Amino acid sequence: MQVTTAPSFEASGADVLAVAVSGEPAAELGIAEALEAEGFRPDAGAASLVQTDGRLVAAAGLGDELDADAFRTAAAAVARLVRRSGKSVAWLLDESQPVQLEEQARAVVDGIALGGYDP
Repeated sequence: MQVTTAPSFEASGADVLAVAVSGEPAAELGIAEALEAEGFRPDAGAASLVQTDGRLVAAAGLGDELDADAFRTAAAAVARLVRRSGKSVAWLLDESQPVQLEEQARAVVDGIALGGYDP
Protein backbone atom coordinates (compact mmCIF):
# COMPACT_ATOMS: atom_id res chain seq x y z
CA MET A 1 0.00 0.00 0.00
CA GLN A 2 1.25 3.44 -0.90
CA VAL A 3 -0.03 6.58 0.84
CA THR A 4 0.47 10.02 -0.70
CA THR A 5 -1.20 13.40 -0.59
CA ALA A 6 -2.49 15.41 -3.53
CA PRO A 7 -4.14 18.82 -3.88
CA SER A 8 -7.03 17.37 -5.91
CA PHE A 9 -8.57 14.13 -7.08
CA GLU A 10 -7.34 14.77 -10.61
CA ALA A 11 -3.77 15.34 -9.38
CA SER A 12 -3.88 12.12 -7.36
CA GLY A 13 -4.13 9.90 -10.43
CA ALA A 14 -6.48 7.60 -8.48
CA ASP A 15 -9.25 5.57 -10.09
CA VAL A 16 -11.86 6.06 -7.36
CA LEU A 17 -12.76 9.11 -5.28
CA ALA A 18 -13.89 8.06 -1.79
CA VAL A 19 -15.97 10.25 0.48
CA ALA A 20 -17.38 9.70 3.96
CA VAL A 21 -21.09 10.45 4.30
CA SER A 22 -22.83 11.28 7.55
CA GLY A 23 -26.09 12.70 6.18
CA GLU A 24 -26.81 13.94 2.70
CA PRO A 25 -23.98 13.20 0.25
CA ALA A 26 -21.96 16.25 -0.73
CA ALA A 27 -24.00 18.12 -3.33
CA GLU A 28 -20.92 19.26 -5.20
CA LEU A 29 -20.04 15.63 -5.98
CA GLY A 30 -23.37 15.10 -7.74
CA ILE A 31 -23.90 11.65 -6.24
CA ALA A 32 -27.05 12.06 -4.16
CA GLU A 33 -29.43 10.75 -6.85
CA ALA A 34 -27.15 7.86 -7.81
CA LEU A 35 -26.80 6.82 -4.16
CA GLU A 36 -30.54 7.07 -3.64
CA ALA A 37 -31.09 4.82 -6.67
CA GLU A 38 -28.65 2.31 -5.09
CA GLY A 39 -30.59 2.41 -1.82
CA PHE A 40 -27.52 3.72 0.02
CA ARG A 41 -27.93 4.73 3.66
CA PRO A 42 -25.09 6.43 5.55
CA ASP A 43 -24.93 3.69 8.19
CA ALA A 44 -21.57 2.73 9.68
CA GLY A 45 -19.88 0.17 7.46
CA ALA A 46 -22.08 0.82 4.41
CA ALA A 47 -20.37 1.61 1.13
CA SER A 48 -21.53 2.01 -2.42
CA LEU A 49 -19.74 2.65 -5.70
CA VAL A 50 -21.44 4.98 -8.19
CA GLN A 51 -20.37 6.63 -11.41
CA THR A 52 -20.93 10.32 -12.05
CA ASP A 53 -19.42 12.70 -14.56
CA GLY A 54 -17.16 9.95 -15.85
CA ARG A 55 -15.57 9.15 -12.50
CA LEU A 56 -16.14 6.47 -9.91
CA VAL A 57 -17.13 7.66 -6.44
CA ALA A 58 -17.18 5.41 -3.39
CA ALA A 59 -19.48 6.71 -0.69
CA ALA A 60 -19.00 5.30 2.78
CA GLY A 61 -21.40 5.75 5.66
CA LEU A 62 -20.18 7.16 8.95
CA GLY A 63 -23.18 6.22 11.05
CA ASP A 64 -24.35 8.25 14.01
CA GLU A 65 -21.16 8.60 16.08
CA LEU A 66 -18.75 10.87 14.24
CA ASP A 67 -15.34 9.95 15.57
CA ALA A 68 -12.11 8.45 14.28
CA ASP A 69 -13.55 4.94 14.54
CA ALA A 70 -16.37 5.94 12.19
CA PHE A 71 -13.82 7.05 9.59
CA ARG A 72 -11.78 3.87 10.11
CA THR A 73 -14.89 1.74 9.58
CA ALA A 74 -15.91 3.76 6.51
CA ALA A 75 -12.45 3.40 4.95
CA ALA A 76 -12.42 -0.34 5.62
CA ALA A 77 -15.77 -0.63 3.83
CA VAL A 78 -14.37 1.19 0.80
CA ALA A 79 -11.26 -1.02 0.82
CA ARG A 80 -13.44 -4.14 0.80
CA LEU A 81 -15.55 -2.64 -1.99
CA VAL A 82 -12.62 -2.01 -4.35
CA ARG A 83 -10.13 -4.62 -3.10
CA ARG A 84 -10.43 -7.10 -5.95
CA SER A 85 -10.77 -4.49 -8.70
CA GLY A 86 -7.14 -3.35 -8.43
CA LYS A 87 -8.27 0.28 -8.51
CA SER A 88 -6.51 2.99 -6.53
CA VAL A 89 -8.45 5.21 -4.11
CA ALA A 90 -8.18 8.90 -3.26
CA TRP A 91 -9.99 9.87 -0.07
CA LEU A 92 -11.61 13.31 0.19
CA LEU A 93 -11.09 14.64 3.71
CA ASP A 94 -13.89 16.89 4.96
CA GLU A 95 -13.21 19.99 7.05
CA SER A 96 -16.89 20.26 7.98
CA GLN A 97 -16.77 16.99 9.98
CA PRO A 98 -16.21 17.20 13.75
CA VAL A 99 -13.04 15.06 13.45
CA GLN A 100 -9.87 17.02 12.69
CA LEU A 101 -8.33 16.47 9.25
CA GLU A 102 -5.16 14.89 10.66
CA GLU A 103 -7.21 12.42 12.67
CA GLN A 104 -9.44 11.68 9.67
CA ALA A 105 -6.34 10.96 7.56
CA ARG A 106 -4.85 8.61 10.17
CA ALA A 107 -8.14 6.75 10.58
CA VAL A 108 -8.65 6.43 6.82
CA VAL A 109 -5.16 4.99 6.30
CA ASP A 110 -5.75 2.52 9.13
CA GLY A 111 -9.15 1.55 7.73
CA ILE A 112 -7.88 1.08 4.18
CA ALA A 113 -5.02 -1.10 5.46
CA LEU A 114 -7.28 -3.20 7.67
CA GLY A 115 -10.18 -3.44 5.22
CA GLY A 116 -7.90 -4.26 2.31
CA TYR A 117 -6.16 -7.09 4.15
CA ASP A 118 -6.79 -10.47 2.56
CA PRO A 119 -5.32 -13.39 4.48
